[in-house]
Amino acid sequence: MTVVFTFVNCYASLFYIAFFKEHSELFKMPMRCANHDCLSDLASQLAVFLIVRFAMQNLVELTLPYLLVWYRNVVDGHSLHSHSFLKAAAADMDEMLI
Repeated sequence: MTVVFTFVNCYASLFYIAFFKEHSELFKMPMRCANHDCLSDLASQLAVFLIVRFAMQNLVELTLPYLLVWYRNVVDGHSLHSHSFLKAAAADMDEMLI
C-alpha cells in the first residue's frame, strides 16, 4: 500500500499536467499549458522534482553524520568544541562511503 501511495503522491501532478490540465478549469478559468505545449510544463515540473530530490538527498547525506556525532556527544556529555567531534563525523562519513 505504501508503494502505491508513494507513486501517486510523487507523480500525480505529472499525470495531471499530461492528461487533464488542458481540459480543466480553476475558479471558472480554463487551465492552459504554456504556449499550448504541455510537454514543456512536464519537463519543467520533472526538472524541479529531480533538482529538489537530489538537493535534499545530498543535504541529508552531508549533515546526518554531523548530527549523529553531535547527538552522541550530547548524550555522553562530551564537549562539542573538541577536535574529536570533527574526526568522529569524518569517520562516520567514511563509513557511509564504504
